[in-house]
Amino acid sequence: MQGRVQKLVPHHIGKAGEAAAIRCRSSNRRVQFDMTIPEWCQALADAVKEASSRQATAVLPKAFSPQTDRTLRARAERTLAGRVADWGAVLPRVADADKNRRAVPVGDTPTEGPAVPLTTLHPKRLER
Repeated sequence: MQGRVQKLVPHHIGKAGEAAAIRCRSSNRRVQFDMTIPEWCQALADAVKEASSRQATAVLPKAFSPQTDRTLRARAERTLAGRVADWGAVLPRVADADKNRRAVPVGDTPTEGPAVPLTTLHPKRLER
């Protein structure tokens, strides 16, 4: 009862001269055999055949949607040269977007609030 997995309390009779009873590992219940070993082997073989006949012999993969199939095929066909070319085609648009982000809008400056710094500030330590 003091283990991590709680088991049923064993009912030990305590008869002198008799071997301890065989008990199940998980429930600690007494195991009683009502058949011979050859009968048990035959019953086990029959159970294995019955269980194997119920199980599917092959697991069929789930079918992909046409869009997923196209995406996976396109990924498999891409090469390093194709990826480099794709990046080369995108870089001018990225440079234009960066330039537009850095541009200051035309018009009056806000009348209220502090001015927005356009340069990065680098604080310096005071020497003692």
